[in-house]
Amino acid sequence: MKNWLKVRFITGFFVTVPAIATAWLLYVFWDAIDNFFSPGYERIFGRRIPGLGFLTAIALILVMGTIATNVVGRRILAQLGGHGHSDLFGLPCYRGDRAIDLRGFAGAWHRSS
Repeated sequence: MKNWLKVRFITGFFVTVPAIATAWLLYVFWDAIDNFFSPGYERIFGRRIPGLGFLTAIALILVMGTIATNVVGRRILAQLGGHGHSDLFGLPCYRGDRAIDLRGFAGAWHRSS
């Protein structure tokens, strides 16, 4: 019984603390974005619109993800796959019941860019 309680407490701790920390960091981020853009939005729309800071934060995250995927992602793949694919792409990647060979993916990626 003592071991059962200890395992459940530790598991609960390691699930709850990161969830609360993530929620708090997102709140701080959205609040900072809202406070930064709020004066400009008030001038444009003539009044404060609730939730516009949240939408702006989501848009910024989407833009940053797009930039990172297109610019940084290609550079990383170029470094890893280069001109004679690295050993990383020779490793099988398992999805469900079948293995996917990443060498074909890397070659297709480099041909399309």
